[in-house]
Amino acid sequence: METSARELLARLAAGDPLGMVARAETRLTSGCYLWDAEDLARRALALLVHRQLAERRVRRSAEFLAAALESALEERVFEASSDPRGERLVGQGLELRGLSFGVHGAALARACRAHNRCGLDARRAFRGLVIEGRGLDEVAHGLGLDAGRTARLAREVLLKFSQEIRTPGPREDVLDVAAADCGPEPQHRS
Repeated sequence: METSARELLARLAAGDPLGMVARAETRLTSGCYLWDAEDLARRALALLVHRQLAERRVRRSAEFLAAALESALEERVFEASSDPRGERLVGQGLELRGLSFGVHGAALARACRAHNRCGLDARRAFRGLVIEGRGLDEVAHGLGLDAGRTARLAREVLLKFSQEIRTPGPREDVLDVAAADCGPEPQHRS
């Protein structure tokens, strides 16, 4: 009896027997990427199932799992999604982990993609200074860079990140999100 892709995916996702969420979290952390580990793990599992069914054999080697994770990373973390609903779900996943920066849904997913396209040192500088709140000298020392270069790298990421927050995406009204975050309109006296 042949197993369908849906059945195989359901078995691999239930309880995460391959440890893909932990693998995804490790990969995201080591690369200083901002993304939802569960989303990345789900996509890696889908790619894994597709490959296994195409090859008509089951492989669970660490290299095969890592290759599926890297493919998912390329697809999800770097490439712009044409599915605003999917971006909103990723944004919600990041919000639950406390990485929302006051931004929500698809705008957060786009901003994270802009961050993820920056170089590793720039992502490390941003993570150290902005996310972890460490001091400039400490972060610069950890990167082996001078403080000025570290600050410029983090600023570069911050500018790209904030540009995506201000740019409306498909079927998204950023003004509604901004208005909800800013509270009610001030009352003017005549």
